[in-house]
Amino acid sequence: ALWGGSLWSPSYFAGSAGGAPLSMIKQYIEQQNTPD
Repeated sequence: ALWGGSLWSPSYFAGSAGGAPLSMIKQYIEQQNTPD
């Protein structure tokens, strides 16, 4: 999945998102937990 791998590692997401809204982070986590 495009959401998997080092590209979307927590550190990368936090760094690229900066001050992202909580909803964006929740969406990211939910997509991580969604099977393909």
